[in-house]
Amino acid sequence: MQDVAELIGANNINIEQLRFEPLTRIEGDRTLTRIYFVRHAQPDETWADDRTRPLTQLGLSDRNKVTKLLTDTKIDTCISSPYLRSLDTIADYAASLGMTVTIDERLRERKS
Repeated sequence: MQDVAELIGANNINIEQLRFEPLTRIEGDRTLTRIYFVRHAQPDETWADDRTRPLTQLGLSDRNKVTKLLTDTKIDTCISSPYLRSLDTIADYAASLGMTVTIDERLRERKS
């Protein structure tokens, strides 16, 4: 099994090249569940506490691009890791649809 970091990619993601593709496709008239993974935008690495590390100015700009990219995508729920940078990356999109983001500890990067 591949490491999650390998599946998501390196930190140097070009947000303009992101494509949101489903992990699996079910053919026929079965119900299709799509899961989209969005890696957090650029965090402020000078921030000491990993869980509360905010986004940089570039990260904030990329957050807006994520929201714009997802605008026409039908998403029923947003789930985030407990890290502030992850929550901040998707929160604007969720708010634009009147959704709240569900925090799931199992999505954390490490056990801290």
